Amino acid sequence: MAAGLYNLFYLPFIFAFFLLVFPSVNSVNFQISRFEPNDDRILYQGEASPSDEIINFNSLDILYRVGWVTYANRVPLWEPKTGKLSDFSTRFAFSININNLSDYGHGFVFFLAPAGSQIPPNSAAGRLGLFNTSQWVSTLGQVVLVEFDTYKNGWDPDQLDNHVGINNNSIVSAVYTRWNASIHNGDTADVLITYNATTKNLSASWSYRATNNPQENSSLRYQIDIMKALPEWVMVGFSAATEQRKLGEGGFGAVYRGYLPDLDMVVAVKRISRRSKQGKKEYVTEVKVISQLRHRNLVQLIGWCHDRSELILVYEFMPNGSLDFHLFGQKFPLSWPVSFNVKLGDFGLARLMDHELGPKTTGLAGTLGYLAPEYVSTGRASKESDVYSFGVVLLEIATGRKSIHRIEKFEMGLVAWVWDLYGQGKLPLAVDEKLNKEVDEKQVECLMIVGLWSAHPDSSSRPSIRQAIQVLNFDIEKPNLLMKMPVPTYLVPTQLVTSQEPLLTNSSMEVGR
Repeated sequence: MAAGLYNLFYLPFIFAFFLLVFPSVNSVNFQISRFEPNDDRILYQGEASPSDEIINFNSLDILYRVGWVTYANRVPLWEPKTGKLSDFSTRFAFSININNLSDYGHGFVFFLAPAGSQIPPNSAAGRLGLFNTSQWVSTLGQVVLVEFDTYKNGWDPDQLDNHVGINNNSIVSAVYTRWNASIHNGDTADVLITYNATTKNLSASWSYRATNNPQENSSLRYQIDIMKALPEWVMVGFSAATEQRKLGEGGFGAVYRGYLPDLDMVVAVKRISRRSKQGKKEYVTEVKVISQLRHRNLVQLIGWCHDRSELILVYEFMPNGSLDFHLFGQKFPLSWPVSFNVKLGDFGLARLMDHELGPKTTGLAGTLGYLAPEYVSTGRASKESDVYSFGVVLLEIATGRKSIHRIEKFEMGLVAWVWDLYGQGKLPLAVDEKLNKEVDEKQVECLMIVGLWSAHPDSSSRPSIRQAIQVLNFDIEKPNLLMKMPVPTYLVPTQLVTSQEPLLTNSSMEVGR
C-alpha cells in the first residue's frame, strides 16, 4: 500500500463510445462526447463527478476514496433463449496527472458487472473500487475488467510497477503487460476495448497522442466466455481509487486509516497531537464517556491506547467521509435521504488549540459559529447550548452553507440569514440549490424551522432534543417563531476577543464541530 500521498490522482475521461451488436438483433449503442451534471444517462457514485465536460476521478488531497461512473441503463450481453452472445466495443480517452509525485494513486478500470451493482465497502486503493479489503474475488459476484494499474501491490505481477491487465472476477490479472504511466504524465490516451463473440477474445489496445513510445507494448488479449463470466444483463462503466492512510486532521491531531486483521475491520485511528492542550485526564474522561455510548447515529469507539505519552483513539471507519465535505466540497451533494441520516463523531473533543492547527476556536470547548451566545458569554455549557449547535448543523444540511458564510462582501451568521428569509416568507430560497428537485419540500422546511428553533438566541425558548425530534418526525406541530430574530442579551467578555480578532469568522469551519 502507498502511504503519505497528496494530490493523489487526477483522472479525467473524455469518453466513451460503447457499442453492442447482437447477431440477428438490432444493435445497442450510445455515444457520450461531453459529460454534463444533469445528463440522466450517466450515474456517478463516490468521488466521480463531471468537470468541464469530462469526468474527474479522485482529485482530493487526503481522502481514501473511490469513484464510479456508469451508464445509467442496464445493457444486455447475450440472449438466454437463443444462446447468442454479442460482440461489443468501447472507445474512450483518459489522462493521468501525477503532479510530480512518485506515488499518485492506484489506477482505474473499465468494468462490466451485474446490473444494479454498488461500490463495495472498503474497496479503495489497490482494490480499485471493486474488491473488498479481505477478499480477492469481487463482492459484486461477477465482474470482468480491464485495469490500468498505477501502483504495485502484493498481488500484482512481479517486477512490474505499473501494468495493464485483464481480470476475470479476481483482483489478480489473468493476463497483463508492462505500462509506465509516469512517462505519459498529463498526456491523453485513446483506448479501444473489443470482444469477439465467435473467438471469445477480449482485447484492449491504447495509444498516446503526444508521448507514444513504439517500443512499449500497447495491446492485450484474453480468451474468455462472457456467458459463463457474466449475467445476461450488466452495467458498464469505470472505477478509480486512491490510497491515503491519512484521512484528515483536526484540532487534536491527524486521523489515519487502519486495519485490524483479527477482526477483519477497517478503522479510523486518531492520534492525539503532542501540540494539543488536551491532557491525559481529559483523554481518559473522553474515553470513559464515549465508550459507554451506543446509538445508530454515533460513530462507534472501537478501542483506545495510552502508552509512552501517545494517546490513540480507534473509531469505526466512515467510508463516505465527513458531512461537511459533502456539504461544502466541490462535488455533488449527498442525496436528501442520506443527508437526513448521518452519524455524529468527534463529540466532546473541542478544546482551545493553537490557531495554526486549523479551526478558529476560543478558550471555550467548541468552534465559533456553532456556539450559543450565552455559552460564549458565560463559558458554561448546558443542554440548551448543545441544542443550539444541533440547530446550526440542521441549517447547514438544509442550506449547504457554512455556519459563518459570505453574502456578497459581508460575513453573516447562518442563523441570522435563514431567519431573515423566514421573516420575509421566503424560506424556500435558503434550500441548497444542489439538491435540485429531489428534496422533500415539507421535510426540508421542517428541518430549517427546527434548526431556527434550536438556535434561538434565548436559551429558554429552545426545544429539548426530544421535542426537536418529535417535530422532525411530524409527531407534533411545528413551532410559530417570531418573524424577526430576537437579539441576544448576552455580552461577550473582553478576555475572549479583541478588536483586532473578530469573534465570528468564516475561516476553517469544516472541523471541530
